[in-house]
Amino acid sequence: NQAPVARETAVKIVRSFQEILASNRKEKSFTEIVTTLHQMAETESTPDVYAHIAEAMQMAAMELLVHWRFEESANILSTLRRHSREESPIGQKKKLHASHALHEFSSRGLEVICADLNAPLKDRQNGAHRVLAELGEEAVGPLVEAIKRSVDLRAKQAAVQALRRMGPIVRDTLLRQMTVGTSGEALVKLIPLLEDFADASILPAVSALLQHPDAAVRRQVAQLLAKVKEPKVQNMLAGLLDDADAEVQAEAVRLIGELKLKLASLEIARRMASATPLVQEEMCIALGSLGEKRAIPELVQLLQNTKSFWKRNAGTTDAVRIRAVWALSQLLPDDAALRAITTATKDSNAMVARAASSAMVARAASSAIAKAK
Repeated sequence: NQAPVARETAVKIVRSFQEILASNRKEKSFTEIVTTLHQMAETESTPDVYAHIAEAMQMAAMELLVHWRFEESANILSTLRRHSREESPIGQKKKLHASHALHEFSSRGLEVICADLNAPLKDRQNGAHRVLAELGEEAVGPLVEAIKRSVDLRAKQAAVQALRRMGPIVRDTLLRQMTVGTSGEALVKLIPLLEDFADASILPAVSALLQHPDAAVRRQVAQLLAKVKEPKVQNMLAGLLDDADAEVQAEAVRLIGELKLKLASLEIARRMASATPLVQEEMCIALGSLGEKRAIPELVQLLQNTKSFWKRNAGTTDAVRIRAVWALSQLLPDDAALRAITTATKDSNAMVARAASSAMVARAASSAIAKAK
């Protein structure tokens, strides 16, 4: 009909039939209506009429999704997505109506999609990914919300997997979620998704999370920072050496060692005596790996700080002293390190003495090889 008001009324009525046919599983008639509305969407030039068509299409896509007709659902979403981007006779209004329909589908359909992603059937998993691919950026927000709010662990895992497959379009949405106000449980799931975009541009948002009350979040941030090739990251990791949580400190030390951030080695050495045994072990490993000979006095002191009843000295744990022996062995040749290891070969603790003896044997073998060359 040439009159827009007539077409608008007709679409409203057809939508009512569409719902009735769907609820009664009259698939052939339902499909005929959907096909007609799909064709009409391409040529409709009146914004109000198109709005009703777009709404009917997203409802049809949802119905098809529920009954695992993924390809048909994806085709409808593909049309809506194209309309949300292309220029048309009704311009911006058509774009807005198409975008709104996609958003509505995303909000309503993500729970179903996540269930299909977790299904043991490969066809359902592939179908769900096909639908997500057509939703594009419209799916990012609802998927993030599914991770933040869902109490179903499998649904969260499915949402994480879906976001991983969506590529660069997730970056900005994820960064907006990186606030101290977001729950630690959600952030622990979201932060690893930024690893593919680990560059200097994410630092402002991510660095704010170093103040998050959840230690698990701060550990995740440290691991993400380690993937960013930027000089200022060294200072940020060094700052975590004073974190309130020992596990965060240990993670920072481990990362500094792995990244060979030698400038931070003296920061580690200065904190050695006051650190917890867990952190001290990581400090010894890091200093040995970094080859920082200026840390030898602190390592020697750690090795020789044995328990004393008379001085009420708790001393260094044997596990840490063994790590100190290894670290000193990595810093040879050095007279102070060699004396400390030699003395430790006669230590009262058999494991410490054995570690020191092994270090001496390794040194002798290394010297012999060097002379032979």
